[in-house]
Amino acid sequence: MSRFLIVPVAAMFFFCLAFIVPVRASAGVTTGKAICPQGKIEKMGNGVGCVIQLPVRPPGHGGGSNPNDWGMCGVLNLSANFGPPTVARIIVDPSGYYAVELVGFTASVIPTLDWTCVLFSDFKRVPAVSEARSVVPPSYDGHGGGSENIAASPKNACIWAGLSGNLETIIPTQDNGAFGYAYAQYVGPDTVIGSQNVTTYAFCSGYAAASWTGWKYFHHGVGYYDPLHVTSIGVNDTHYWCYMDRIQANLLYPNYSVGPISAGLSLSGGNYSMDATPAGGVYVNYNCLPLEQ
Repeated sequence: MSRFLIVPVAAMFFFCLAFIVPVRASAGVTTGKAICPQGKIEKMGNGVGCVIQLPVRPPGHGGGSNPNDWGMCGVLNLSANFGPPTVARIIVDPSGYYAVELVGFTASVIPTLDWTCVLFSDFKRVPAVSEARSVVPPSYDGHGGGSENIAASPKNACIWAGLSGNLETIIPTQDNGAFGYAYAQYVGPDTVIGSQNVTTYAFCSGYAAASWTGWKYFHHGVGYYDPLHVTSIGVNDTHYWCYMDRIQANLLYPNYSVGPISAGLSLSGGNYSMDATPAGGVYVNYNCLPLEQ
């Protein structure tokens, strides 16, 4: 199932009312599905969509003075019928809160994004919440493919925040298929950000305390899985905050046609699983931060 080796270690703005279903998955994890409802869709750039505010904001700059709602947000699952100018990503809105930005070229193909957030106060064995800090690294636009280290990533958790562009770009010279990928993956001590045919984004967070040496992760490495069915990853939201950190389209003709795709994580009974559709044509990866560092 795994195409690349993943090594476990012990470690804008247009605002509209949009449909969001928050769920407190556990004492330390909040999840929800962001959908733009009919009648609440706005013109955004070259497409249409909406911006949906989330209940958590980044620490430090843009995060306000009250640390009670400081935290991190990431992508749990992503579904879209890709084509220009598709956008499915997490941003920081003008009020300082994380938000989901969704844009499609028509209202019928606006993506949906399952998000996941965790508060800094939900982690144990970390510095005081007031010591938390955040950094917004540059986006990465790899039209022909490529990657680079995120300069701010040592000691910071750089969480993949989604993408913009056409993940199903047809490349006739490459097996006559539709291809694209976007990721921000921890390799240790750096996080690598990369993409092909799209722009990819991340947010980085950590602590300013001198005692802080960096985050522990569930695994490290650049790669992906191609699950052929819903597959448990063996951890739960009582002990881990997990998020998607890569999506990749590999729609080879004639086996697959350009159309709706989805990938990411899901929660059932507090247990995380991963899946991707169409099976064999879409790849996915993820990572987790233990809630007890």
